[in-house]
Amino acid sequence: MLANASFEQQGELTKVRARRLQSDKTRSTTSRSLQSQTDPTTFSDQGEQRSVKIKSHVANPQRSVPVTAGHGSPTSIERHAITSREQWLELRTADVTASDVGAICGVDRYRTALRVWAEKTGLISPTEDNPTFRRGRWLEAAVIEALREERPTWDLRRAGVYLRDSAIRLGATPDAVAVDPARSGIGVLQCKTVRRDVFVRDWNVSVNRELVAPLAYQLQTVTEAMLVGADWASVAGLIIDAGGGVELVCAPVHRHPAAEERIRDAVVRFWRDLESGRQPAVDPSRDGRVIEALFPRSADGQAVDLSADLRLAELLARRARRKSLVKAAEAQIEAIETELKAKLGSAESATLPGWKVTWKTQRRDERMTPAWEGRVLRITQGKN
Repeated sequence: MLANASFEQQGELTKVRARRLQSDKTRSTTSRSLQSQTDPTTFSDQGEQRSVKIKSHVANPQRSVPVTAGHGSPTSIERHAITSREQWLELRTADVTASDVGAICGVDRYRTALRVWAEKTGLISPTEDNPTFRRGRWLEAAVIEALREERPTWDLRRAGVYLRDSAIRLGATPDAVAVDPARSGIGVLQCKTVRRDVFVRDWNVSVNRELVAPLAYQLQTVTEAMLVGADWASVAGLIIDAGGGVELVCAPVHRHPAAEERIRDAVVRFWRDLESGRQPAVDPSRDGRVIEALFPRSADGQAVDLSADLRLAELLARRARRKSLVKAAEAQIEAIETELKAKLGSAESATLPGWKVTWKTQRRDERMTPAWEGRVLRITQGKN
């Protein structure tokens, strides 16, 4: 969770300004159906007097949409038609997004509250595009097509819209929305592609035999359901085997008013702390790159006195012990490898039960080492 400790930055804290967009107080009530792709996509249920516009009207993509949900009271939610990736990324900078919620609540395996804070203050760039992100984008359509095949009774559409609660600066981009004849109301779907080994590690089964997605995915999906005003939600996962096989799974995500209130409270607290200059606690096991990005250069001649920090003294002693163990282990590994090389002689490979060993001649072309500038941490134990 978020900490209240102060954080000294080199340079001025960049304040993120929320966009306040004018809302109009229109409400649409239609029959329970999906309109054509050329019209704003609307899901509705007349019996519950509820109407949610999913796509923005082209003529006015930034107007507010009243959402009357089965859960909670009516709220004015802005909707923005997504016209490009660049426009979508820009919209996200003003808000804590659904994919950030797990991080600011301390349950995201890959991102921390400190990273989100540093991104929103503008002190570091948002996480750069990478193969994992691209795989998710490219295969999102595959997950939806798989759902259409496996759930043929569902009326399913990609959302193509960015939703935001401007009052607390919370945003979301639902992957898809659906109507299932077997249950009432509208559903939100979050699409994921997952390696089989990661699925086995991170996904679980509840006591009532329901598939359970990782908690960060659950928080992302329930946040999207909150902003859409959906009655039900699921994480749809396309599990990819090492051999290329695939399996579609759906993990239900249940709406819970108390949990949703905690999400809102966490978002409000995040922005309050950011605007007052407080930062989330550092997670030493995961925030290494964030700290390096926050402090890329040293200040010439500047020194800090840490002699009163008893915890740091204990940590340095622990580090010294670990380093000595590593050094001893590396020496043992080198001795084992030397004995192995002596056994191979001029042979390039050897086999023995449970192992295969190679010692082949390789050639590496000469290359210039590119210039590099960065900070190097060196620790020397002084004499007492």
